Amino acid sequence: MHEEAAEVKAKLLVEIEKDRSSINEQIGRIKAELDAPAVPEDDDSRTQEQRYRKRALEYFLQKNEAAAAEIDEYIKVQLENASLSLAIQWRPEGEKMFGLGSLMGLRPPSLDDALTYSYRFRNRKTRNFDPDLLEEMDFRFLSLPVPTYYENIDQIRAYYKDREVSDDYYQVADWYIEDSIIPRFLEAGRNDIHVAGKGDLVEHIVERFKERDYISLSFILPPFIEGTIHGICQTLGLKESMSERAALNQLLKTIQKHTDLIGMEYLLFIMPIRRNRIAHGRDLYASYREVAVSFMLDLDLLLVLAKRSDLPLNGLLDVLRQPTIKKVKKIFTMGIEQHHARLESECRALGQWINTDEFWSQLDKQLTQTDVESKETHRFVSKLEYHSVLFGDDDVASQIKARGKEFLRTLPAARQRLLEDSEKRARMLESLKARLDRHD
Repeated sequence: MHEEAAEVKAKLLVEIEKDRSSINEQIGRIKAELDAPAVPEDDDSRTQEQRYRKRALEYFLQKNEAAAAEIDEYIKVQLENASLSLAIQWRPEGEKMFGLGSLMGLRPPSLDDALTYSYRFRNRKTRNFDPDLLEEMDFRFLSLPVPTYYENIDQIRAYYKDREVSDDYYQVADWYIEDSIIPRFLEAGRNDIHVAGKGDLVEHIVERFKERDYISLSFILPPFIEGTIHGICQTLGLKESMSERAALNQLLKTIQKHTDLIGMEYLLFIMPIRRNRIAHGRDLYASYREVAVSFMLDLDLLLVLAKRSDLPLNGLLDVLRQPTIKKVKKIFTMGIEQHHARLESECRALGQWINTDEFWSQLDKQLTQTDVESKETHRFVSKLEYHSVLFGDDDVASQIKARGKEFLRTLPAARQRLLEDSEKRARMLESLKARLDRHD
């Protein structure tokens, strides 16, 4: 087995060295461009394209260096175990022991299955490590069904390249905006927590698009997109005074700490260039139609971002709209006080459920001995009493307090009940073991 594992390890190292070489080549290329004499040398005198290129290079340099460090850590921590595990699964007798794969028609494990570091899964959209592959078209039409996307994206790319001499690209983009983006955009204007406050503006944007008023759209969409991003940052704890002073890419970096959105690097390094040209009245180097359609397509990413479950406000909203005892018990670790003003109606609806016999009955049924001993539910109910005003008016709050106090008085009896149940199960288990021993 040792020889087989060593052979697998050698194969893995060949693949690892290919990835290391690719990363080192990329690092060298990025450093060479960063270290090249700048024209102009004064950073403030460079065009915004040059400034954003520099930011992108610095970002991707850090990303590649992190990827190299991750591979070093993989070699140190995981390589030996991965080699042994793969060797076992590749053995004929291993196939018989673990051979569900061959029986069920699943493919056997490969080297790629064992190489679990991020760089191994690189691609243009989700794990790109090359600043020269950061192209706008890589982040367009992503809401198409996967088969449809891959069947048509090459043709759409060709249309995009010919957009100055042919109308084909704009016909596809218009269809996609009308069929995929606008319905979701209107729905977000009614119900999405990050967009709903701008419902009138959402409807106006849709109207302007239907009228093909590209000039108006070019100037309306950038502040709408940036304002939504500002709002999301405030839900992440960034103070309004800070978000007002922060540049767009700084706001996006704040969001990036919380969610790994496909297209975040596009939003960081490509979209702001177009936004800045509009905002500062500079030459667009493009028609208003192209600019407006590009911003409309940016809404596709914005709508996905606004719904990300890993944004804290969205996680809390999920608990409030689809509450279970298990989820509600975590509510005071999710910033409910911070977000209460945005979620007051949902909090009141939860308060109605809390003030039912069903809620307290389920809370009691889901008690465990570990829970009671660690006082997890005790702490939750105590906080529920203290923050009862978050869940309704004074009458509702007082009812929650009363129910909470009554529940806490039952916990010693629940502790005794759970202890007795545990002892009863232990006796039954010992009795079963004794019977099995006598049978042997």
